[in-house]
Amino acid sequence: MMNLGKKLMNGGIENVQWIKKNIITENIEQKADLVISSYVLNEVKREEKNKILEKLWNATEKLLLIIEPGTPEGYSQIREMREYLLEIGANIVAPCAHEEKCKIEENDWCAFSCRVARTKVHKLLKEGDAPYEDEKFSYIAVSKIKTEKKARILRHPKIENGAIMPKENSKKSIQNTRFEKEARALKKNLEKRKQQEQALKSEKDKKTIQHSN
Repeated sequence: MMNLGKKLMNGGIENVQWIKKNIITENIEQKADLVISSYVLNEVKREEKNKILEKLWNATEKLLLIIEPGTPEGYSQIREMREYLLEIGANIVAPCAHEEKCKIEENDWCAFSCRVARTKVHKLLKEGDAPYEDEKFSYIAVSKIKTEKKARILRHPKIENGAIMPKENSKKSIQNTRFEKEARALKKNLEKRKQQEQALKSEKDKKTIQHSN
């Protein structure tokens, strides 16, 4: 895995120090401003997870970012880790707008998506033809220092005639807010942006197909 990482990073970032370590049994001596754990802790036994979280937190100088799959199970683990990080003194930066108990209902989950390009090998493994896929993920970002928190939009807003309704996460609750003032102008701008994104996507798809051929 380390060799693969080196190949992927070849020429990308200079002065990278690669360290092989068993995060379960060994301590982390190095410290960094930003510590990232991506798609790791969901593969660890529950009884070992808090110990690793504490190690990651102790290795963090400023910000700790934890990312897991954007599934109900992945989010459930993020939710558990959130509670433990608060217990050991972490300050939530995102995606929550507060440090109180999570207000998302039990039958729902908090997830986001990022469009990533597929290579030929990736398409073969996924048995798909699309040159991209939308990778869904859940995450929690915590800091060593207190940060100002405001309401955040969790999902793409619903758009109706004369109104835009985003789902907001605030300190008080998770709620669907209705914006009617200047809603038509906002709707027009959103539709224009959507058309531009679709045109850009179509152009990228054409270039990808030409490159593949």
